[in-house]
Amino acid sequence: MTLQHLLASMFACSIVLLSGCATTDRNDGRLTQRPRIEAPQQAAGSLRLVIYRPQTIVGMLGRPIVVINGHQMLNAVRESMLDPGSVFIVDAPADHANVDWIQHRRNELSADSIVFKDLRGATRYLRWTLKPTYGYLEQVEEDAARQELGPLRYTGYRNLAKAE
Repeated sequence: MTLQHLLASMFACSIVLLSGCATTDRNDGRLTQRPRIEAPQQAAGSLRLVIYRPQTIVGMLGRPIVVINGHQMLNAVRESMLDPGSVFIVDAPADHANVDWIQHRRNELSADSIVFKDLRGATRYLRWTLKPTYGYLEQVEEDAARQELGPLRYTGYRNLAKAE
């Protein structure tokens, strides 16, 4: 590759970057976001699970599937609700909620289930965390979760409390 080709590539990349920045809609110095759709009020006698994935670039090709009491959390086109940079909410039966996951391109459930029992009216936060070779769900304290949830997009709500 000659110096001329290298300079032309750098120039093209900088034009693309600058045009993206110039066309960004700003409001009082902040980036504007789409209005956030909130989940309905928590179902009576249920456990609310807020499941999120803060990573947007790292591991973005992986599509793990969360399984709660045997129900796979899939969207309308049968894809995982746990996309990179997203959050979804599930109202699960409070007496017993078993949370598993299926790694991307595997058919078996995880070996490390998260089990909740007798938590009526409670809310628990679960974050998808990546290790170098695998991902998993971990329970997170509310304060830490609230800080990470802000920029994430909402991908849906499921009420499993009435299904059981």
